[in-house]
Amino acid sequence: MANLPAKKNATTTLRSVRITAPMARGESLPSLTKAKGLRALLLIANQNNPEPGAVYECPLEALRDLLRCRDDEHLKTELEGLAGLKLNWHRFDPKARGYTIPVSSCTFKEGLVRFAFDPQFMEAWLDNRTGFRNITWEALQEMRSLHAAKLYELAAYNFEPNQIRRTAKISLEELRELFGVQKDQYPGGTFFQQVIQKAVTAINEGKYGFEVNYFREGRGASGRHYFEIRPAEEQKRIALVPVVKTNGSGSAAFIADQVKKALAALPAVRRKEVEERLAAQGLRDRPDDSNYAYARSYKAALYGEGVEFS
Repeated sequence: MANLPAKKNATTTLRSVRITAPMARGESLPSLTKAKGLRALLLIANQNNPEPGAVYECPLEALRDLLRCRDDEHLKTELEGLAGLKLNWHRFDPKARGYTIPVSSCTFKEGLVRFAFDPQFMEAWLDNRTGFRNITWEALQEMRSLHAAKLYELAAYNFEPNQIRRTAKISLEELRELFGVQKDQYPGGTFFQQVIQKAVTAINEGKYGFEVNYFREGRGASGRHYFEIRPAEEQKRIALVPVVKTNGSGSAAFIADQVKKALAALPAVRRKEVEERLAAQGLRDRPDDSNYAYARSYKAALYGEGVEFS
């Protein structure tokens, strides 16, 4: 590190951090502190005219506040561990090969945190053509689960004001990678219940300007998963007033009829199992024509259970 050309003092006026969809879907970060920690170090660099080869210093107190972590030993272990995390370059550029370790060094000494990034990674990060965007740090900071933080990043990256956007359709393996969940964790329907549904709920209960819904097409290895991101209705975000649509193919009544037919097509034992799992998620009543938001949530939950619609 002594040969690196620049040394910068970090500011504590931090408002946004630049992320990209490949980072949201990058190598599974093993903890929430590491996930936020990587973004925090990038945020500090971004506030200080970043350049390849620079070394940054930040008061430990500033990082404590930034990450809301008062356990210095835990903070030290997690941030120093960032130097072992890899990103696959093809996530940034499909033509590129190999891996990079974004944080090349992170050390603690006398109340200061000193860190540096891999110059090749920093060059890619500074190149806006790779699709980096600013997201609100305060929203990411308040996340209390790694799954919600990753979904927030993905949703914020894809969100466009006054538009409904869908993420790319991905496989179950890629969906697990997105949430940082290994193959042997949360088998079967528990992955949807304990990971996806809880993350979606955390995002939609926040006031981030958008809402997220999860969808699945097909089943098994051939199934494809995606999220729909739409602007939040102001009244719903603040007062939690349900959005009601009264006619058309996107109405609550239309969705309620779809749900009714899809459940009726299931064998009785299977239908009972599905309804019991939905009830455990708080979806105890079938949707009707009075609550569009609830109807959408119920239908999305059925997708998660593998129920098919005609």
